[in-house]
Amino acid sequence: MRARGFGRSIRRGMGALRGAGRVRQTGRGFRRYRPVLRPFAPYTVYICMAALALAVVILLSMLVNPVRRVNIHPDDVAAFRIPQRSIITLRMLSDRHALDFPQVLAVYSLENDFFPSRAAAPPPETIEHMFIQHYDMIRGSFRRADILRYEDIFRNLLSEIRFFPIPLGFDNEFEPSYMYGDSFDTRNIMLANPRAGGTNIFDRENVPGRIPVVAVASGTVTAAGFTNTFGYRIEILGERGTVFTYSHLYMISDGVRLGQTIMAGELLGSIGNTGFAGAQHARGRAPAQLRFTISPQTRLTLDAFYINPYPFLRLLEDYRIDLRRQWFSPAAPNMPPQPGWQQMPPPIPHNMWQPGRLMFP
Repeated sequence: MRARGFGRSIRRGMGALRGAGRVRQTGRGFRRYRPVLRPFAPYTVYICMAALALAVVILLSMLVNPVRRVNIHPDDVAAFRIPQRSIITLRMLSDRHALDFPQVLAVYSLENDFFPSRAAAPPPETIEHMFIQHYDMIRGSFRRADILRYEDIFRNLLSEIRFFPIPLGFDNEFEPSYMYGDSFDTRNIMLANPRAGGTNIFDRENVPGRIPVVAVASGTVTAAGFTNTFGYRIEILGERGTVFTYSHLYMISDGVRLGQTIMAGELLGSIGNTGFAGAQHARGRAPAQLRFTISPQTRLTLDAFYINPYPFLRLLEDYRIDLRRQWFSPAAPNMPPQPGWQQMPPPIPHNMWQPGRLMFP
């Protein structure tokens, strides 16, 4: 019955198209059909066949290469557990095959569900054969809007960051003067926002005030001062809306004030051990460290979003010499050298430290 009813409806519609413009008697008198479809009346059958063929093609394309739905928790995106070896391989392969690195990074992350657990990095040959050579097909399996949601995060970060927080010149022949690891998952429950994860960069000699800290990206100072939890802390709003935070500084450089424009590589202060109020260690007894956090703009959540800085710090550390020449800004390969952080005043001895003494209004 349903099939006969559907066929009757098709015949009625085709008859209406063929009779477009004709006069027909109705209960209320004579009525003329709208002549809009009259020119297409002889081609009604062909139009219906073309529409049916198009529907079949779309259905077959969806069956052969279905669009995958993205349902990833923002915490997995924030943790960003991509193996460091893989991200360096993707950087190299995107240059070799003339691909857009932020988009490649977003598609590779989506393909791996943003790495819900830590895993070993596959060999570069495997990534090239299984991912790069099939990149267009893999990218086409996701909706463009889903890719853009994560691509914007990586594109903004990779276009803003310019320098590693610790300038060159503080490494000896065998090892750097600092150490750090992927400490994003070790979130501090004492903070107002426990999800505000970051990376701790420690001084190997544990001497507060010994190692200077420079700005990773250019931007505007939105906060600079002393807090009980973070000690001397500087917050910089980047040019693309990313917020970079430097906490537990031993001092704040003279001239870093609220509302001031900071250039990438400019001196901010030095690694210290201030803050930690309410924690297990008393003020001044914590290890000398820099707490570095990144909070990019995103449409993933309405709350403040913090992404793991460790992979980006590793990229800066591995490529910070090439980064100045051509990496993130091919149009401006010659970046200015870092400012004279060698002229930073010597640190005050630890036993002479007084709250507020190094505070710059």
